Amino acid sequence: MITKLYEAIKKYIKENYKFLITIIVLFAILSIPVPYYIYSGGGTIDVANRITIDNKKSKQNFYMCYVEQMRANVFSLGLSFIIPSIDREKIVNEDYNKEEENIINDILLEESKSNAIINAFTKASKNIDITKEKLYITHIYEEADTNLKVGDEIKSINGISPKSLEDFKNVINNIKVGDTVNIDVVDKNKKDKKRYAKIIEIEDERLVGVGVTTNYEYKINDDINIEFKGNETGPSGGFMMSLAIYDKLLDLDLSKDKKICGTGTISIDGQIGEIGGVKYKLMGAVEDECDIFLVPSGDNYKEALKEKNNNDYKINIYQVNNFLDTVEYLKNI
Repeated sequence: MITKLYEAIKKYIKENYKFLITIIVLFAILSIPVPYYIYSGGGTIDVANRITIDNKKSKQNFYMCYVEQMRANVFSLGLSFIIPSIDREKIVNEDYNKEEENIINDILLEESKSNAIINAFTKASKNIDITKEKLYITHIYEEADTNLKVGDEIKSINGISPKSLEDFKNVINNIKVGDTVNIDVVDKNKKDKKRYAKIIEIEDERLVGVGVTTNYEYKINDDINIEFKGNETGPSGGFMMSLAIYDKLLDLDLSKDKKICGTGTISIDGQIGEIGGVKYKLMGAVEDECDIFLVPSGDNYKEALKEKNNNDYKINIYQVNNFLDTVEYLKNI
């Protein structure tokens, strides 16, 4: 039986080898990567299902929206010229570092989680104490003269340990432009390292040439756990996370029988910040049949409204900029 099958395959290849070679070559050409990103409508993530408080998950209908992004090849780039819902963007920096991007997104996700928890507990009048601010490097400016790395956690500058981002800025402001400072850090591998940076000035502000993000540590009475998959990173789910936590803490049932989808960053004092990819996140909300799309006010809201009108989307869009104002809106729908 096996011998007959082998002979049949062998005969087919012999008779059709030119066609098969053409298919293989064509497939290889279409798979060649090109210097573009491809963006398309993503989907929604059940935020309540990612959050556990005191070993209980919420059953409310809160969803965060995401964007589908990938490095383009010849085939997908071609599709972007044919299918209106697929967009392309040329990669300007070919030195793009995927590892660094992953580190940054993980830091921003942790920032998003801590901000969401602190805001929700504070607004719900639940006990929460911020015990520490951890400062992480998330960007290195082109103008920088430093060996600081993305992912470094700053421990001290010239022997001074900043307790906050404000402290960090105050230390820098007391050092002359052009001077070099010694910076102790814990790197991405959790190892102590000695770094340096020269003080530079950009738009009358003294800097060490890096972008710094704050992650908070805190103490609470409740046992809260937020888990996302490895590819679910970044800061744009903070607002929806905080909404789900707040709803669970007070048992409000803000979503009622509606599917509430949204996007936006969150600060510890409840300000909702703008994000990227609104067009694609709205596509995902529509595809997943959301009833309401919550989107940051300003340019984000304008973009969402334009997309809704252009595509005749049947979804309610509500602009948000303050956490408690959004809660009041949901209470009254």
